[in-house]
Amino acid sequence: MRGRNGKPKRTPHGDNSFSDPDPLPDIFRSRGFGSPLCAEGDLDSDGIREEYILDRQTLTVREGAELLWQSPKDWSVDNFDLGDADNDGTVNLVITLWKTGNFGTVRPFWDTGADASYKNHLFVFKMQNNTFKPVWCSSNLDRPIVSFAIRDVNGDGLEELVVEEGSIEK
Repeated sequence: MRGRNGKPKRTPHGDNSFSDPDPLPDIFRSRGFGSPLCAEGDLDSDGIREEYILDRQTLTVREGAELLWQSPKDWSVDNFDLGDADNDGTVNLVITLWKTGNFGTVRPFWDTGADASYKNHLFVFKMQNNTFKPVWCSSNLDRPIVSFAIRDVNGDGLEELVVEEGSIEK
């Protein structure tokens, strides 16, 4: 499958091998606007590849005609990648998104007020029984993520999360 820039995309397989035509492909990708960003992977290792499509800030995952998952309507997803982000030997779905509030449903005891401001977050999911389960979901990021990729950049056999951070004008 080809990305927005026409280059072949890195594709994870259920056996945790990858098709990676470019060791560090263009990490400055669509960000959810314009042409849809697409990828394929077999995160549930059932031999059938899922299709991941980011279009108009909504991420949709399908296996054939079946809808497996779609990002909640109150999220604005701006990027995603498939890779072993936590180095446990399985491929994860990693997304950056914007949503209201610093935290999710579980909040620290000192956070007592309502927070309706729009914040940037990084979420990591694994697929289990055809359902995406959260592995790690960040609270508000002080510096928003402009772009990211999951790659073995130093050749040690472990994947790293490579992040370009931005800033917010106040």
